[in-house]
Amino acid sequence: MDKVLSTTTVGHERLIYMLAELAQEVEQLTQQLESALAQAEPTREKISEAFHAFLSLREWLKKMRVDESVLLTKQEESVVQLGEVSISIDKLQKRIQEIEHWIERGIEDQSLFEELGRAASLCAEKKERRDSLRTSLKDLEHQISTQKQLYLQKELEIERMASQIKALQHSLPDPHLFAWLGLARLAKANVHMRINQKKSIYLESVQHAVLPIEQMHKELRAGRYRLDRFGDLLAGRHESTVQAMYAYVAIGDLESARRLFSLATDENMFFHHIFNVFRMFLLGDFLSHNHERLNYLTRVHRYDFGLWRAYVQAFVSLQNKNSTTFMWAIQQILKIEDQSQQQMLGAPQMKIPGIDSIHVPVLALTQLALSAGMTVSLLDPRVVSLV
Repeated sequence: MDKVLSTTTVGHERLIYMLAELAQEVEQLTQQLESALAQAEPTREKISEAFHAFLSLREWLKKMRVDESVLLTKQEESVVQLGEVSISIDKLQKRIQEIEHWIERGIEDQSLFEELGRAASLCAEKKERRDSLRTSLKDLEHQISTQKQLYLQKELEIERMASQIKALQHSLPDPHLFAWLGLARLAKANVHMRINQKKSIYLESVQHAVLPIEQMHKELRAGRYRLDRFGDLLAGRHESTVQAMYAYVAIGDLESARRLFSLATDENMFFHHIFNVFRMFLLGDFLSHNHERLNYLTRVHRYDFGLWRAYVQAFVSLQNKNSTTFMWAIQQILKIEDQSQQQMLGAPQMKIPGIDSIHVPVLALTQLALSAGMTVSLLDPRVVSLV
């Protein structure tokens, strides 16, 4: 990658040079990704099949655990019932012995004979119930034992399947290729827009640019990659995901932005103290009208410094339709990032050259403000007019 130069005041010639570089970069990344995918196509199909089988088996094991829990509960209940019945039998047998003892001593009261008959009949019923419970308990013990053995076998099978999937995953292309290609395409679209100012071409180019990034998240969702190896691509952590989501909003495709948000983020990975995740959830919650979590984010981070506070103010202003505060917020975003970039001049960076020739997040925020009827007046070449 080339060294990053400030695109606030970059000249026309430099933009043309950037465009040529990016065209070459996009072509190389496209060929690299297409070649890698073609080589890995049989493996990808095997992984998909294995992953679906893995998920099915995992769900079956979960159900088996529930079934085992039901059996264990029945076993506990049967043991309690068996204990109660056994105690009742002991009491009845003791009473029968007492009555028989009185009769043997010559006490021939009719009521004793009647009680003896009732006690003997009830005792016989209780013994039948006890025998039934004992048989039921043996059956339950056998079922539980069989299920445990089967569960252990399936656990070994699922471990084997997981090892098989991991082995297959090593032959897949690096998922970062999707992210790098998407960023390179977006940078190319941004630089081209700065040079030619053709809105229709820019809208189509952006739509095309972010497709690899969305595909990357589909690949991750499909289980084709080990999440422990590529955690930097999850939950909106990666710059490419943020750029793609804000790019969709910038060109007015809010539905695609919502779809990408749902695809890329996870409720269990709400790591909002990571800046990119923070920006993703701010926008995603705003678009999906999740006011509770959006208000939580703006409340928690309202006293943060720098860009964090500026983004909070931008979204609070969008909620309140306060044009004055909104203008302050987006100007702060541009100013802080420009200052940070100037400090890094001459230092090699991972950011693709030209990606910030148009500031996509601020452009997206501006489009949201304009669609809400707010007044936006900003003279900055990085924020083009798409109206």
